[in-house]
Amino acid sequence: MKGKNMTKKPQGKCIFCGGDGLSKQHVWPEWLKNVIPRETSTHIQHRMKINYLSPECILVHPSFELHQGHGGVKKIRNVCRKCNSGWMSSLETKAKPILTSLILGEPITLDAHSQLVISAWSVMSNIMNEFTDQPTAAIPSFHRQILMESKRPAEGWNIWLGWYKGVNWKLRCRHHGFAAVPASQLINNNVNKIKGNTHVSTFVLGELMIYSMSSTLPNFNIEFPGPLSQSLRRIWPINQESIVWPPCQLLTDLDVNFIADAFCLDLMKNHSNRVVPFTPSFHP
Repeated sequence: MKGKNMTKKPQGKCIFCGGDGLSKQHVWPEWLKNVIPRETSTHIQHRMKINYLSPECILVHPSFELHQGHGGVKKIRNVCRKCNSGWMSSLETKAKPILTSLILGEPITLDAHSQLVISAWSVMSNIMNEFTDQPTAAIPSFHRQILMESKRPAEGWNIWLGWYKGVNWKLRCRHHGFAAVPASQLINNNVNKIKGNTHVSTFVLGELMIYSMSSTLPNFNIEFPGPLSQSLRRIWPINQESIVWPPCQLLTDLDVNFIADAFCLDLMKNHSNRVVPFTPSFHP
């Protein structure tokens, strides 16, 4: 408009290489629609914000938002064309045949290289997914750089697979991002200003469940109770030269629900003196 000082919005930079020329990238790869039928025309985004107010009080604020379109068509513009059509496309191509067998529950043996490829793909998918809700983003930029340069997860990542045979999780993701810091750092800091550095996420694609967690804190891990630990196969860090798939034990909807929230439930249990829930909000 003439006579007015119009401020141009600065052009975004690629979250991996920092370059220009951003292109839209699917959060879920387009080829998945040929493996997992898209049977719905809407998807729900569920958020749960947890604010650590004090050692005695955690504030929990869940919300639900209904969005038009199947979750598989979601795109974001934060990756440059060079990365999108280069190393990311190459990683997707390598992962596709392995993932297809896992998603369909077909017999396959995952050697060390296959475990590395699926682990790297999982990290890439986690990074893309958390940018759909940036306030909960918790994967640091140097983890993105390590993935781009080495095509492998950075130190601090743990990734498991499970064989899912349920109804409600055919194509679903649950992501928790938060800041985990030593208590000594909370004395002179406002906890709400501390950047996220830890995440846990659960993806289910067909018959494949991928559970991953990462943190910049050393020795950050989770242990699952006996029966569930028998159902999961760790693929990162690699501790078996080969994994025969599918495993003998399968996962139900109840199992995946527990796994998806296990870390946060444990966190809340340790601070159970006072948990203040808000009424969930639903936005049609």
